[in-house]
This record gives sequence, C-alpha cells and structure tokens, in this order.
Amino acid sequence: MERGPLIQVLEDMVGSAKELDLHMTGASETVELRNVEKVESLISEHGIRVTTKQNVIYIDASHVSMAWQTRL
Repeated sequence: MERGPLIQVLEDMVGSAKELDLHMTGASETVELRNVEKVESLISEHGIRVTTKQNVIYIDASHVSMAWQTRL
C-alpha cells in the first residue's frame, strides 16, 4: 500500500474515536490502531510513525496489504 492514503486516514483519526485495522503481508493477525494522537512521515519512502495514547508505532506502509475502518 502507498503511504499517502494511509497517512490521510490516520490523520483523520487524530482526536477521534475512530479505529483502523491493518493486515500486514504474511501476518496471521491484524493490527488495530486507536486513540491516535499524532501521525508523521519518516525519512524512508514508506515509513510512518503513529503516536497513540498507549504506544508509539512504526509502520512500513509497503507491508500493509489491507486496511479497514468500521463505520460509525
């Protein structure tokens, strides 16, 4: 997946109750992101840093094969 659309979705989540599930290529479980406070592009071509209330998460967008949000 390209970084731009993923960053846009993550930025829309800042300060909201929205959640995002990501499926990584080769993984058997999804990753759930919520309570997003900040989203940053990293120097690498696909790198994203996501700060949540609980964690700092680094994502390589090239490994994301699917992302989905539950409609509120």
